[in-house]
Amino acid sequence: MGDAVEDLSREVTNKIDSVSKVIDVCKKGKEILESIWKEIGLNEEQKLMRNERFFDLIANLVNDMVTEEKDLKSQIEQRVVDFTSKINVLTEELGLPKFQVNTELSLIVTETELRSKVDALNKEKHERLKILTAKRSEEMKMCQRLALEQLEMNFVGCPTTQQLNELTQNIKFLEAETEKRFALFKKHQKAIRQLWTELEVDPYTDFEISLCSEEADHDFCLSSENLEKLKSLESQLEADHRQLVGEISGLRAKVKALWDRLEVVEDERKKFSNQHVDMCPKTANALKNELARLEELKRKHMEKFVVNLRKELDSLWDKCYYSVEQRHDFAPYYQDVYDDEALALHEHQVQIMNNFYNENKKIYKLIEKREASWQNKMDFENKSSNSDRLFTARGGALLKEAKIRAAFEKGLPKIEEELKKLLKDWEKDSETFFLYDGTRYLDRIVSQHAEWEELKEKKKQERNRVKLENTKQEMVFGSKPSATKRKAIGTPLRTGTPSRSPKRGRLDATHNNTRFVHSSIVNTPRKTPGSEKRTPGLKQVKNKSKIVASSTKRRSNRLRQARANQRNNVTYHHPSPAKRKLMESKTTIVLRDSLVNKENSQAANVGSYQEFSIGIKSPNCRSSFVTRSPTASFHI
Repeated sequence: MGDAVEDLSREVTNKIDSVSKVIDVCKKGKEILESIWKEIGLNEEQKLMRNERFFDLIANLVNDMVTEEKDLKSQIEQRVVDFTSKINVLTEELGLPKFQVNTELSLIVTETELRSKVDALNKEKHERLKILTAKRSEEMKMCQRLALEQLEMNFVGCPTTQQLNELTQNIKFLEAETEKRFALFKKHQKAIRQLWTELEVDPYTDFEISLCSEEADHDFCLSSENLEKLKSLESQLEADHRQLVGEISGLRAKVKALWDRLEVVEDERKKFSNQHVDMCPKTANALKNELARLEELKRKHMEKFVVNLRKELDSLWDKCYYSVEQRHDFAPYYQDVYDDEALALHEHQVQIMNNFYNENKKIYKLIEKREASWQNKMDFENKSSNSDRLFTARGGALLKEAKIRAAFEKGLPKIEEELKKLLKDWEKDSETFFLYDGTRYLDRIVSQHAEWEELKEKKKQERNRVKLENTKQEMVFGSKPSATKRKAIGTPLRTGTPSRSPKRGRLDATHNNTRFVHSSIVNTPRKTPGSEKRTPGLKQVKNKSKIVASSTKRRSNRLRQARANQRNNVTYHHPSPAKRKLMESKTTIVLRDSLVNKENSQAANVGSYQEFSIGIKSPNCRSSFVTRSPTASFHI
């Protein structure tokens, strides 16, 4: 309130001062005029006329000035209106919010601000139009190369900021799409050029020529349609190349087959192969020419070809385990015909057998492996059933046998299990049996196992029969085969510390208590007092007696009777030298006959007659001895 009063008082004061100034000016001017009029000598009427004119002039001057100021005010107001209108139009074009005029400002300030605002809006409009022009030009180039339409923009006079942002985003998308399509274009271009080179083909259409031009990187239209054409062209060329490669591979195979059948030397083959390595039409033509040449030679060597094909067919039949009946199904093999038809039939049959073997190669490999394992198992089992190997085994042979047996028992079932699964699947798919030498292989596996079990049962029955016969002989003759292992001939005897059991006499050593024991002479072994002691001072016999192998002791009635008589005699005497010599020779003959048997072989050490007689005389022993083996003896 106080400020308003002060402003009002200040305004009143200013007005009063202005009026005072005007009055002072008019008053001074009037005084000067009156002085001049007086000096001139004007009368009152003239002075009155000049006063009126003075007042008219002042009034007109003020009126003119007021009119001018009014005109100025009107102009300023009009400019304010015009600027305001322009601002509204520009803000609408630029998409800016509506401009609000500050009515509290004076006209001049308002005009100045509106003018500045209009200038700023015009500048922004100009910048936007400049950006629009540049971006539109860039967009148009990319759209033309990509064969795409430009972004649709609807605006009046000037695009909005949002529209410019959309245009910028569209340009970024076009750049990315151009880069992507260009990379795809270069990939197809490289592949197509390479295929043209390999196929020895030149571009002949306008599209293909434009693809190979030097300006293709800049001028080639990267439209979706053109890229599809490139892809289709590449696919077609790849198909042609695959066809060419397949044709060349087939020609090479045919040429190689003819080389093999014609027995062309290796140097000639290598020379031709090294000259035609590339997969190109030139190589295909060369192979065709070579094939034609070989076909001509083939016609000249028809019989040789048929014979070679029959050899190849024999090999395939063997690999597929064909039986004689299956082989006879192919009648041309057994005919003496050597013409084109016979050759074609043989080639066709070889191809059939090759395909059949290759399709079932895994099964045949497993059959081969299983047959080898089964045969090895049979050989091993037959070898292990021979007990004589135990006396000649050296260097851990038995341990090796155990490892081999474990390998068979573990590996063979796995092979058979996998093979059975494959065979069952094959028979299910083929609806026929898989044959091996004319027999279903699954049945062969079962029959082999059954035959092996039957063979083992027969061997077992044979062992039981032999054992029963031995038992019967023991019951008749009163002997029992040694339960200890027989030592190999020539094995030195042990002469170490005696064991807990009574030390039995051996033929390679001489003791005071030497006893002569033979199972054909005595009935029941019996210990004698002092038999476990050895008389010191006696030298061992240096020369070992002969070892005679036998399994079952044949009994001698004469020796049994002689031994019985010796048992009944109380007084022992030394025989005469002649009688001793006769007894020694007879004893040797009888012992040799009694120790030989064809079924079981055991070694026996036989002492001399002198040792026998010394044993008879010994007061500590009632009988002499003979050991049946180095490790086992019987005594009475």
